[in-house]
Amino acid sequence: MSNKKKKKKKKADNQTAERKLMDSVKNILPNSKFKWNTGDDKLSEVIIDLAQPLLERCSNFDEQKKILIFSIHVWNICIVPKEEADKFKEILKKEICRGDEQLIKDMNEIMDYLIARKNFLFKNDKRLIASYTINKTKDGLNLNVAHIPIKA
Repeated sequence: MSNKKKKKKKKADNQTAERKLMDSVKNILPNSKFKWNTGDDKLSEVIIDLAQPLLERCSNFDEQKKILIFSIHVWNICIVPKEEADKFKEILKKEICRGDEQLIKDMNEIMDYLIARKNFLFKNDKRLIASYTINKTKDGLNLNVAHIPIKA
């Protein structure tokens, strides 16, 4: 596969993941308006901080991207009501683990770690991530997110 085709496929995969996330958010909060954060307290930086210990273990951009996408989903799990969070968890188990018991165990361990980290470091941050982009740059990676402020 040529580099051009690989880039196109990666872009399509990223758009598919973004669309799934946005669709699930719209199902939960159909009348919400999405907001790209441009202030000092950028949610993209918060997500990178949340995932930092895991990002440090990654050896390449593709691994970092997977960790960030997973961290975004876990972030949203922490924001939505418990019933919706349980649905998100089940979707992640199906899509990522596909019935593999060891993968489910590992994913749950990583998810529990990220949830504990989110609740400790960012407990009062109630922004729900509706969309995101992750790009490779010469300096590393760039994450941009659109979010919905949720009133506690």
